[in-house]
Amino acid sequence: MGFLNRLKEPSSAAGLAAVISNAAGLAAGQPASVAVPAILAGLFAVLMPERANG
Repeated sequence: MGFLNRLKEPSSAAGLAAVISNAAGLAAGQPASVAVPAILAGLFAVLMPERANG
């Protein structure tokens, strides 16, 4: 349940959306040099929302 509670944070929801959209872009042929850093930044926002909010 802890993970689902994290998604209530706005930065976590935005981070998850970034991960999903960039993973789809990577599958569609987006360069990895663009998609992978964005995916990692999104995961950071999901896993540590209190730090992402500053």
